[in-house]
Amino acid sequence: MSTSWASRKAEPGSCVPVLPTPPSSAGEPLRSVPPNRLGPVQQAVQIIKSIKEGRSPAGWWSELHVDGADFLLLKKLVDDKKENIWDYVQDKIRFDYDTKTSSLIFRMPSLTHDTFNTSIYQEIISHIERIKRDTSRPDAAAIAKKIRYSSSGNIGLNSGFGIISSSTRSPDASFRYIGSKYPQVVIETSFSQKKRDLARLADDYITDSGGNIKLVIGFDIEYCQSKKGATVSVWRPMLNFGDDGTPYLISEKFVDGKVFRNDDSTPIRIGDTLCLPFSAFVSPKDALLVPSDMAITISYETLYSFLEDAEDCEEDSRCGEVAELPPGTRIRKRPRTPEEQLRDEDELQFAKSEADAERGAYEKDSTWGNKKTKR
Repeated sequence: MSTSWASRKAEPGSCVPVLPTPPSSAGEPLRSVPPNRLGPVQQAVQIIKSIKEGRSPAGWWSELHVDGADFLLLKKLVDDKKENIWDYVQDKIRFDYDTKTSSLIFRMPSLTHDTFNTSIYQEIISHIERIKRDTSRPDAAAIAKKIRYSSSGNIGLNSGFGIISSSTRSPDASFRYIGSKYPQVVIETSFSQKKRDLARLADDYITDSGGNIKLVIGFDIEYCQSKKGATVSVWRPMLNFGDDGTPYLISEKFVDGKVFRNDDSTPIRIGDTLCLPFSAFVSPKDALLVPSDMAITISYETLYSFLEDAEDCEEDSRCGEVAELPPGTRIRKRPRTPEEQLRDEDELQFAKSEADAERGAYEKDSTWGNKKTKR
């Protein structure tokens, strides 16, 4: 079993290779712990702590090989903690867990990533809001009022593998119709670290939801000085039939890598439009009431401007103007309360007890030393 990190930091203007070791801020795994079951669990706990404490830089991701038993153990470790860190993981940390590949991925999106996604998300919302206010189509307006938006949020998919029956995905944005278990539309933006995964992610969203996820919109953005192209692809569910007439569900890419920014950062496809059928945003029953020509459209010029603005925002965060305090002004930070000091002590005690428990478990297991680690 591999317990190595696969960490990447995607910054504008550079292509960063895979790092063989985790960022120093995340700490190192206990050297005395053998590299089998608790190895990746310990690493995952350290990543969660570093993100919670603000010690993980934006723009990187980390991937661990964590089987079903490991994942349950990880959840138990953080659930047992007084502050219930698992609630924080579910609410604040973007992660994907794939039961088919036993892959646990933590993500810290960059400001460019989040700003671009927010622009796309808000553009779609503005179209839905206009449909809500359209008095000429009261049926469509009533349907639009049932669409709910989420800028992020975990989705459980029925993968049917191992001791955990569902995989967990954290899309960049999603749209869910009232009463539906799954969102109807999912948005994923792939900077360099997820480029190869977009098609697989789209297939998982659609097939593992049984076709209930109707659209997966994927943006693929290059992040190198010499290559800054950007494309959009869209997948939808499709029923095919075998030679014996048996139907089977597949994901179909019906928008295939349409370029909206060239490698040299210039715009392309002037006049072209990304067209998303409005019926895909609602339940199958209510989709029958939606006019077939009703769609949410975003021009490729708009996509280009969203990406340029997002990159400018990232640049401003590094080099932008800062208002200075009047000369001689001192900063007085709020003193820590006794409860906060006690919580810090609990953090240290938890880390020590966690390490001691792992060491004790391995000392009692006299067989671990004879086991071989899978590579």
